[in-house]
Amino acid sequence: MPWIYPTAEGGVQLEWRSGDREITLDIDLDRQIGEWHGLDLSTGDESADNLDLSNSEGWSELGRRLCELGGVDR
Repeated sequence: MPWIYPTAEGGVQLEWRSGDREITLDIDLDRQIGEWHGLDLSTGDESADNLDLSNSEGWSELGRRLCELGGVDR
């Protein structure tokens, strides 16, 4: 389960931790954009990407990434 916080800009921030991985998703509700940031704590590798949450493809991609984080096959 993520930790969920309101942002000062009126959006929502979600945070997950699974093993050595930390994920942050900042959602801009007005623009329907999710700013994804991943960090592997064991290697220091980072990833960043924007997800278009105005369509089903963006939500599907978010679901895929979260399943991967949780070790769930889709």
